[in-house]
Order: sequence, then structure tokens, then C-alpha cells
Amino acid sequence: MGDGHHGWAASEIVSAFRDSFLWEDEDSKEFRIFAGIRVDWFDADFKMTNIPTSAGNIDLKYKRTAERITIKIKSALKKSLSINAKIIVPFKIRIISEGLESSTNRFGETEIPLIINSRKTVIEAEVSNIYSYTTGPENN
Repeated sequence: MGDGHHGWAASEIVSAFRDSFLWEDEDSKEFRIFAGIRVDWFDADFKMTNIPTSAGNIDLKYKRTAERITIKIKSALKKSLSINAKIIVPFKIRIISEGLESSTNRFGETEIPLIINSRKTVIEAEVSNIYSYTTGPENN
């Protein structure tokens, strides 16, 4: 930020990282889950726990094998709230979990709308297409 290392700059970095995993859209009152994560991060398992939100804390866990992904959402919502959410992954998948459907947006990402209203939500899907990506020309 130009004026040295301090708490404000550090909190901005932590906030940006948190928003990559879970972003609260104030206009639609909806959570966007994984919308800011780079495509290459989805090659490995990851999790983020105790994510503070306006509705309570949420844990997110992503696990991947060659053919299948599992997304677990564990919530500690205030009172008995229900939150509209949309999981966004940068590749095409086929949902295995009953009661859930997915669609592909204009960027080729899969969007899975759901309502978070219980302590634990598990979503299973088969990977049907992973897009290749490049990071730019290599320096020789």
C-alpha cells in the first residue's frame, strides 16, 4: 500500500482471500462459494474453516479424485436462518447428489444453486470436463 507493513494492509489481504472462498453478494443476499479461486487450485483438496459471515460461521471443504469431487459445507447459522448460495467451479461437472441441479454460465463455469439451512450439506459430482489453462509465456 506504499506506507509500510501494518494491520490495515494485512486485513485487506485476509479479506480478499476470504472473499475468494465465500463472497456475500449484498444485492442478491446470496453467498457465492469458490467464485474467486484459480482453476489450478481445484487440482488439490482444500478447506477453509470458521469463515465469518453475516449469518454465522461456515466451513468449506473441497475434495477431489480423478472422477469425482465432494464439497462439504458445515454451517453454524444464527437462529434458524436459510441462506441462498451458489457454488461456482471453473469446469463442467455432473451432479450426483439428489435434489440439486447445475447449469453452465457464459464463462463455462458450473453453477450449483442451493439453500444452506442445515448443519451440514454435502454435494457430490462427477467431473466431466476440465479446461486447460495457461499462465502466459515462459521465460527462457
